[in-house]
Amino acid sequence: MIRDRRIAAIGDVGAERVVAARFIDADGAFLIPGLWDSHAHALMSGRFERTRRLLLANGITGFRDPNTTLPFAEIAALREEIAAGRLLAPRFVTSGPLIDGPNPIFKQFWSVATPDEARATVAPLDDGGMDFVKVYTQLPRDCFFAIADEARKRGLPLAGHVPLELTAAEASDAGRRFIEHSFRHRMDACTAEPVIRGKLREQVDAEVKDDWKRRYELEQETFHLGIETYDPAVA
Repeated sequence: MIRDRRIAAIGDVGAERVVAARFIDADGAFLIPGLWDSHAHALMSGRFERTRRLLLANGITGFRDPNTTLPFAEIAALREEIAAGRLLAPRFVTSGPLIDGPNPIFKQFWSVATPDEARATVAPLDDGGMDFVKVYTQLPRDCFFAIADEARKRGLPLAGHVPLELTAAEASDAGRRFIEHSFRHRMDACTAEPVIRGKLREQVDAEVKDDWKRRYELEQETFHLGIETYDPAVA
């Protein structure tokens, strides 16, 4: 039984008397709670209109977007339209723009070079209504810890890639809540860690050179290396 868009009860047919309800013949079908996509870059300029339909068609009623290019005001307006039922779309949480070090590969990334610059990025995300903070691969070590400290003070979860100057354990100890892409932390639990870190640096170079074929080849290589050289003693 569904009440107020939630599953209120589950039982055999006729087990509970329901008054003034709409009955749906679901013979041969099934009913599940709405699914969540925990990593969907749906809130991109020109992308959301088609993506919202695709997500709903696949039973996804909520998604998490770790890096969006939409202005904060537009994100707030979308939330309001969805909550009010005026726009048929999944609910979402988002980080807003991600934060990287100097010379980011995409111009929409926020770039920082000093701890003070890094710390100053957290307030506008918080004030803009973003749900968490996402950092990226080339973020300098001292900048990461400045962001982690400021995010903790403001109660914002910290997520993203593990910057290449840190280990996954260091990021976790600093209050990191989420790590995107398993190969980026699996290297800390395997014997091939130096090789994987080298390949991830090479991956950044491939992105800068716009060589996306090599970039994705390197991603697959690091993924398999992390699995094949996993060592419980290292983990």
